[in-house]
Amino acid sequence: MTSTEAQELPTIESAQVRRFSLRINPLIGLGIGLIVLSVVLSIATDGFFTAYNLLNIFRQISLTSIMAVGFGITVLSGGMDISLGNVAALTGMTVAWLVATVGVSLGLSLLLALSLGTFVGLINGVIIAYLGVPPFITTLAMMFIAQGITFETTRGYPIYEGMTREFLFIGQGYIGPIPFPVVIMAALFVVAHLFLSNTKLGQYIYAIGGNEEAARYTGVNVKIVKTATYGIAGFCAALTGVVMTSRLGSGQPAAAGMNFFLTAATAAILGGIDLKGGIGNMLGVFVGALFLGVLSNGLTLLKVSAYMQWIVMGIILVAAIVWNSARANRGIE
Repeated sequence: MTSTEAQELPTIESAQVRRFSLRINPLIGLGIGLIVLSVVLSIATDGFFTAYNLLNIFRQISLTSIMAVGFGITVLSGGMDISLGNVAALTGMTVAWLVATVGVSLGLSLLLALSLGTFVGLINGVIIAYLGVPPFITTLAMMFIAQGITFETTRGYPIYEGMTREFLFIGQGYIGPIPFPVVIMAALFVVAHLFLSNTKLGQYIYAIGGNEEAARYTGVNVKIVKTATYGIAGFCAALTGVVMTSRLGSGQPAAAGMNFFLTAATAAILGGIDLKGGIGNMLGVFVGALFLGVLSNGLTLLKVSAYMQWIVMGIILVAAIVWNSARANRGIE
């Protein structure tokens, strides 16, 4: 490769400029849509703009938001992880078994469950980065593996007896008037934002997603960074599983985790995470999750069936992908 060709390749700094220049457009549009939707729902329903309902919205989006952080980071690096919902179910059942059946202390149970999710994510990362298996195929296989382990070890039965008060506080407790899952969600978003904005690893994730070859030529260890992103995603999935199990008061081997994943993926894409990688940020992911939470809450208040809400969610997902693709094709900067 000649020096002239190397100069033509985008650098890490140029990927950062591209990220910031493309940040404002989707956020403004989504923010305006969120305001309009909130105004319409406040007029169409009686109890939308109440403190109780607004806190309920944030509590509802906490689980999908936690998972959306992990999904968004893998996509930013140019990857994809569709196994997160099943990994969440696996880790949720694991922490329920440790706390309720085995009687392991809460701290150790959380450590083991979060480590399990992180380990599963790292396995995905190693297969993708070092063996060259496409992310969709790898995480699809892991989705089936995680689901199979969950059902094989539990025989499909939930775990609901023996949950300790300390464990249930994670999903059901309050810090003052704020639900504890909302506190976890907020803390994770802050940490993820600072991580992506102020660390070299965060910059490398953007650089790889923007142009993997350019990142490699500038000295980035692409394989390690890719593996790390899947480990982070696995951790977020495990955290989702822990909070989900605590909130439900039982370990559920069924498809609850997959439902959270589909909403999380929609939130990330709606919030401006480009499926091609390299573009997006955590603020957009949060606003996307909040938009979906407000929409779902409003439809529920309007007594729209859950099945119709899934149809609406699918339409929004397709519209978000088309919109992002159109923006990329126009080269908006």
